[in-house]
Amino acid sequence: MKKNYTLLTFALSTVLFAACTSDSDRLDIVPDNQESVTRIEFPESDGSRDLSTMSSTIAMARVLFIKAGREAATTLGRHIEIADNEYQEIADFTSELVAGCSNELQKYNKIFSWITANIKYEHGDQRPYSVFTNKKGVCQGYADLLTVMCHTQQIPCVTVNGMLVPYGGHAWNYLNCDGEWYVSDPTNKGKFRMKDTSGSYNHLVIQEIQATLFEDELCTYSFYNGALNVESIKGGNTQVVIPYSVESIVISSVNPTWYVSEDVKELYLGKNITSVDKEGTSSLSTLAKGLEVVVVDPENEVLESFSNVIYRDGQMNFIAPAVSFIELRPVELDKESKLKNLPKLESIVFAPGTKSIGAWAVEYCPMLHTAYIPNDTEVHKNAFSGVAADFQIIRGDYTNIPQIKE
Repeated sequence: MKKNYTLLTFALSTVLFAACTSDSDRLDIVPDNQESVTRIEFPESDGSRDLSTMSSTIAMARVLFIKAGREAATTLGRHIEIADNEYQEIADFTSELVAGCSNELQKYNKIFSWITANIKYEHGDQRPYSVFTNKKGVCQGYADLLTVMCHTQQIPCVTVNGMLVPYGGHAWNYLNCDGEWYVSDPTNKGKFRMKDTSGSYNHLVIQEIQATLFEDELCTYSFYNGALNVESIKGGNTQVVIPYSVESIVISSVNPTWYVSEDVKELYLGKNITSVDKEGTSSLSTLAKGLEVVVVDPENEVLESFSNVIYRDGQMNFIAPAVSFIELRPVELDKESKLKNLPKLESIVFAPGTKSIGAWAVEYCPMLHTAYIPNDTEVHKNAFSGVAADFQIIRGDYTNIPQIKE
């Protein structure tokens, strides 16, 4: 069963600012729009497994790989750079190396032994072919070379990234031999059966699996930072409601890593979504070029939305990249704020209670011509950079743009 919401967006040109006292004081924030009605259906809980209730990312990975099956590891990760002739050279060598092996596990053991015996731990070019020819690499190079060599023999294998406890960032592999999953750390000569729950490989803490695990008509899904994640959003739909689950596992993250169709104009997130826009890379901000509307289910306990801005813990988390108008809640703005690279943004209303707008808080918004800012908000020098030539600040407490849900 789904909840139905109706979002009414009124013609903003008819809105009077709170400070206005007569018709002659009326100002237009945005161009005239016809009243529109958008039907929203947020997904309900469906009893699917929630990864966040599990004890570790290792346990999560076991569930995901078993559910996804061998097919999830049959394509090279998109992060791997290798030319066709380079792949073929590695394939020819590997085929000769494993000649005489009667099953996938024997082939893997041969490949693993060759890598650990021949590759020296040393920094340099970490592309698999360079590691193969130069015989040197660090953990990423070891893991990606193992992935490539296994793939040349049709052994499903993926690179994963995370932490080697207690030392720091690390890369290693999960692979499937003859129907069973194994964990492989060629850098440190570690081999484990995935089903071993004794703690033998608890020092390998997964943060990201470099593979598409599931797919439906709307999206593809991967594993990122303890969550089943939307890694891409397909074309053909202007409105996209992220499902509650896929393959009976709750989807809780929308951090696309490689593709969002420009067809997507409106994005609706249910109460299952707890993470949006991959921290540090702004993936949804970068990829969702055509996104104008973003709305979060009011029942979501972690995220909330207002005026096409998503907030987390009272701070801006994400702004629809193609939005032309936003009304902000009171937030502290500085050079680390999300108000950057919004090519279609024309007007901003800053809420009363906004104490200051710091230097470089708003950047690279070339169509931004008006900011409505409360009288007592401090605006620092260079707070607005890369905006329209006719940019102006209008002072006053301009709030409460009508927006009704029922």
